[in-house]
This record gives sequence, structure tokens and C-alpha cells, in this order.
Amino acid sequence: MSWIGYVLFIAFVVTASLELASQFYVHNYRRDLLQQSYQQENPAEYKRIQEWHGNFKRSPFFGYVTRYGNNYGFSSSEDYPLAKDDRTFIIAVLGGSVADQFVRHIVANERLTDKLKEHVPALKDKYIRFMNLAIPGYKQPQQYIASSYFIEDIDMVIQLDGWNEVWSRTSGAYPMNYPTFSEFLYDDESNGRINDVFEQKAKAESIRMHPILSKSAIMILYRNILLKEVYKESQDLSNPKTSFYNRMNSADEIQQILVGNWKKYTQMQQAILKLHNKPGFFFVQPSQYNPESKTFSSQEQATVINDLFASSVADFLALRKEASKLGVYDLAMVFKPIKETIYTDDCCHINSKGNEIIADAIFRTIGQNYKTK
Repeated sequence: MSWIGYVLFIAFVVTASLELASQFYVHNYRRDLLQQSYQQENPAEYKRIQEWHGNFKRSPFFGYVTRYGNNYGFSSSEDYPLAKDDRTFIIAVLGGSVADQFVRHIVANERLTDKLKEHVPALKDKYIRFMNLAIPGYKQPQQYIASSYFIEDIDMVIQLDGWNEVWSRTSGAYPMNYPTFSEFLYDDESNGRINDVFEQKAKAESIRMHPILSKSAIMILYRNILLKEVYKESQDLSNPKTSFYNRMNSADEIQQILVGNWKKYTQMQQAILKLHNKPGFFFVQPSQYNPESKTFSSQEQATVINDLFASSVADFLALRKEASKLGVYDLAMVFKPIKETIYTDDCCHINSKGNEIIADAIFRTIGQNYKTK
């Protein structure tokens, strides 16, 4: 036998011995690993999230904007400020992704603009244009900054927010009240760590799905090591309550920071609008996590609840309580009588019917409270 053959033989014996020993250990002491499904999100989903983050870019004014938007990076086919004459009435819509979907729905359905005119007779002869200043992930002070920046170019503000303020927190690289996605857009070191987590998750998942490697006890143990590393790193990067800036705060302190941040900038935004004699209508968005706010359809029961999101319910309820003191209208119960499907995911997003219901509630509120200059 040549020395190469001898080395290969020894390597085979050692590998086979390790595999047999690992099989014995796994089957007798860690059978849970044989049944363990991939508890973290699928790497394909994480790839999608990475690509989704790629839709945004840094902005010196607003924290971040869309990469494929108009001259300011907002989702509009027209550059801002919008052209107007004496007959034009421009309504800016602000908030996060729910507000973005809402204003897109309004613009796509002109009859809803007619419905607004029915509720607000003072606008019946106006050419109403909607200015989309909402971007997914936006939270205060981004709404305050955007409305202040364009204050001379708008005639009214409709704001739909509240959920991002208590949920969309940054990872450990920045304080929790910094804009969402800060770690992806501004921190190369943190972004590198996040990419490492994605790669580790993908490697672990590839082992689980491989027709041969998935049967190897050695690879099962190796996969378990990978997942432990992923979990540890994810705790530092993704858990707002254990992140670098936030781990010293109690749950009550975190709530005070989150709700206080929303309250502070909402009040400042209201003050700026009042100073410029521009009406502003602020609404707390509905959430499926708000207790007893909707009877879920069978589809919703299966898809719209996530324990991680549910952990922010107490903070959301605290924000709603503060909203009532600021003259902010509450849409939390707007879907209470609706039994068919409204929510489309486990975050907060709604379908066309949901947007129709919200539009009707918002326009009615404006009609009841609108005062001409």
C-alpha cells in the first residue's frame, strides 16, 4: 500500500469512527437534534430581506429614502414639490409602510378623492393632489422632519403611524429611537456582522436540506454549533432589549423612551403646522395585536400573529393612551365589526378592503373637524 493509500485509509477509519461515535451520542443523548427543524427564518427569506434593504439609501434630510423614488427619494412618479396653482390643494400623507400603502390606494382610486370632497364641502371645487411622504419603516422624528421640510408646499397633513414607533427599533449598533435600518445604511461593521449571520444561517439550512449530509451525525452536531453561534450573534444584533444601547434599560424605561419619542415629535409637528396655519390630522393606525380589535378570519388566524411582534403590545397601548391626550385620532377599533380578512401579514399591513375602511374613517373625521382658514 502506498503512503497516499495509507493516509486515505487512516482518514477513512478516523472519519468512520467519529461518525459512529456521533451517531451513538446523537441517538442516545440528543435525539432532539434529529427532530429539530430550522427554527430561524429560511435563508432565502433573509436574502429577500437583504435585497429589500437594498431598496433604500441614505438621506441627509430624512434618514433614508427609497433608492428608486423621485428627486427626493419618495415613492412618486413626480418630483417634489408638486406643481400647483390657486385651485390645487395638496395633502401630504406621512407614516410608514401602512401609510404608504394607504396613499397609493387613494391615488389609484379617484372615487376616494370624490368621497373626501363629499365629507369636506370646502374642498369640492379644489383639485386635490396627494403627496406621498410615507416610506416603509418611517417613524418619528422622520414624519416631523418631512412635513417641516415641505411645509410651504402642502395644504394639509394626514398622518397614520404608531406601530413602527414601538416596534421598529435598530439593532445594537444605534440607540433604539434612531431611524429603522440605520445599521444597514450607516454602520459597515454592524452590516458585516449581519451578513455573517445570514451566511451562517444559510450554511446550517443547507446541511439540513442536503440528502446525504443531513443524515450524518457529525454534520448534525456541526449544524447545532452553527445555530448556537447564530443565536448568540442575533441576540446582540436584533434583540432591542439586549442590544448595546438598550440592555441597561428595563421594559418600563424602554417604553418611556419609545412612547416619549413619538409624543415629543408629534407635538413639535403639530406646533409647526399650527404656526403655518396648515391643518393636520393625526391617526394611530390599527393593529391586529391590539386586544379585541378584530374577529380574525380563518386565514388571519393562521398567518397574522407573531409572538415577537406581540411583545410590543404593551408599548402600543401606552402610545394610544398618550395619543388621546394630543388630539390624535385612534383607529385601533376600526375593524372591530369586520369578520372577513383584512390583515395580510403578521406585521400590520392590510388589503384593499382595509384601506377602503380606513379611508372612510379618516375622511369622515376630517369632515367633522376641518375648519377653513
